[in-house]
Amino acid sequence: MKIISSIEELRDHLRGQLRTAFVATMGNLHEGHLSLMRLARTHGDPVVASIFVNRLQFGPNEDFDKYPRTFQADVEKLEKEGVYVLFAPTEKDMYPEPQEYRVQPPNDLGNILEGEFRPGFFTGVSTVVMKLFSCVQPRVAVFGKKDYQQLHIVQHMVEQLALPVQIVAAETRRADDGLALSSRNRYLSEAERREATRLHQVLNQVKSVVEQGDRNFEALEFAADALHIGGGRERLARHPRRQRPLQRTLLADLADASPDPVDEARRGATVAGAQPGEHIGAVGEAFAVAEDARQPGASALCEIGERVVGGAVAVADEDENRRQARGLDAVDLHVDLQRVVEHDQPREVQLLERAERNERVARIGDARRRVHRRQQRAQRRLLAGGDRRDHHEVVLRRHAQNCRQKSIRRSLAQ
Repeated sequence: MKIISSIEELRDHLRGQLRTAFVATMGNLHEGHLSLMRLARTHGDPVVASIFVNRLQFGPNEDFDKYPRTFQADVEKLEKEGVYVLFAPTEKDMYPEPQEYRVQPPNDLGNILEGEFRPGFFTGVSTVVMKLFSCVQPRVAVFGKKDYQQLHIVQHMVEQLALPVQIVAAETRRADDGLALSSRNRYLSEAERREATRLHQVLNQVKSVVEQGDRNFEALEFAADALHIGGGRERLARHPRRQRPLQRTLLADLADASPDPVDEARRGATVAGAQPGEHIGAVGEAFAVAEDARQPGASALCEIGERVVGGAVAVADEDENRRQARGLDAVDLHVDLQRVVEHDQPREVQLLERAERNERVARIGDARRRVHRRQQRAQRRLLAGGDRRDHHEVVLRRHAQNCRQKSIRRSLAQ
């Protein structure tokens, strides 16, 4: 394996190669990276890997200086995998002058999920990937699904800029406990690692329910969130209006999976690393599980993953255009009040009952406002009624009273 740091030397060495397969990394290689090398070999030849810790994608308070660098060990691993060239540029090689020209992804793709918590991260990723493509000029490039948002951004960049590169998506490799392999896993304490694996288990349970045909996403989200808060006690869910049979959400099966309850939905879930603001692994888990579901509701499951991981506010009562703009499928996302029958959890029952009361109060308030508008119109007609005012007043009062009663009954029956 030849190790090259100069861009000019790399281009000279690869000149004439028409089927180059490329894998970009930041080093500290693990089995997940090595599986990308093996997949790349099946799609092209020769295989070129890069190791470069890209400063542009690190925020001011992130771990650029502390990021693990294990170059010699990485070289030995790549040699065993039969990599032809390792491109390992220095920062001066990649950025001989300040990189003022940058590739910025669209806001609706680059500034959500992980991008919301790491401003400028995907601009740095897109810029360095574009520059690496320019240096290596590969025919195929392999990216893992672990960083699922990054994968989509690179795919869209290649498509919109008409780059002659085929992007191949590789499945996520996991440790024995289910945690996705990541260079930053070493940042996790023992308790944080248990929390991270529990997140993966909860998402898989949600995936299983969706694959069985349940499209009651609001109920699934509530049950998943309640599982985090309640530490895994049994929960039941049903849809009150449509009278679906009472059914287990299967999330209760995780009751004994971990002794520590997860509170990621309330504090931002920094499961991919101990650095503040990093949500790399958590959002990747949510995306990867949704992709594996391959169901009509998979993108909505991505939305559930976003809300569970980031603690975002639930999407409620959106019109069809907003749903499509957010990437939600046109499936049953009607925001009906979900009823959860719980045992040994009085706090959760109280919260649910309060939500039900609030909805009833809102419906009654709407009905009363409609009646009030009718009464105002009736009063205006009475004032214009002249000599027949008394007769009109009696009739319209009765009519208003009947309308009020009908409206309230109709609202409560819905």
